Amino acid sequence: MIKDIILSFKDNLKQKSTNPFFGTLIIVWIIHNWEFIYNVFNFEKGKTLAQKIEYLKLFLEPIPFIKNLGVCVLITFIVLIVTFLLLNLSRLIKNISEKKLTPWIYKISDKNSIVLKSDYDLMKNERDLLSQKLEEERDSKLKLRTEINKLEERLGKNIDGEDLKMEFNYESEIDHILNEIKQNEKNLKDFNTLIDKIHNDELIEYPVFKDLLNFLLRYDVLKLKSKATNRDYRKYEFTSFGNQIKSEFLKRK
Repeated sequence: MIKDIILSFKDNLKQKSTNPFFGTLIIVWIIHNWEFIYNVFNFEKGKTLAQKIEYLKLFLEPIPFIKNLGVCVLITFIVLIVTFLLLNLSRLIKNISEKKLTPWIYKISDKNSIVLKSDYDLMKNERDLLSQKLEEERDSKLKLRTEINKLEERLGKNIDGEDLKMEFNYESEIDHILNEIKQNEKNLKDFNTLIDKIHNDELIEYPVFKDLLNFLLRYDVLKLKSKATNRDYRKYEFTSFGNQIKSEFLKRK
């Protein structure tokens, strides 16, 4: 019980002392009554207990005590008012220095080598805005390129459809494609290379096999699987029809 009372009193005293008013009041009271505090802790050795108590009673009598406390409160208000005025004056001087005086000095002394923070922030915001717009343009361009590739693939599958039907009147579609592949050594070698690369899921350099790849894509033998960061390198895979072509090619090899 006593311990709780002591802890409560201690916490209350700590809270009051951290308050600007009460903290200042305590300091003012101590300074104003330093003689009383000194005597409390340093009574003359010849003083009896009754004399000490009588001395304390004189100081703590209601009228003198209230009068003394009133003076301390008045001084506390004056100190706080002066302190707040000085703080605001200091803040005013600092703001004037940062907002008015410093930019003016920079402009006079060396406006070329020193950039004001406001100018720097403005340029930084403009740079960030331009970077964002550039990124959006890149995304739009990438989406547009993807759509174009899809259209090119569809177009490659449908070109000359009617002409192909006439050509296949005297030979089967598979025979026609195999004959086109085997008609020269380059196509034959390239097709063997493509079979190995597709089987191993390797990237294929489009410019190297461009003619043969376009032919195989046109006849739905191959289809695009994916593209690398370097758009010249791509992965392809055989269609179901392409697997028939591959099987027949390996059989006749």
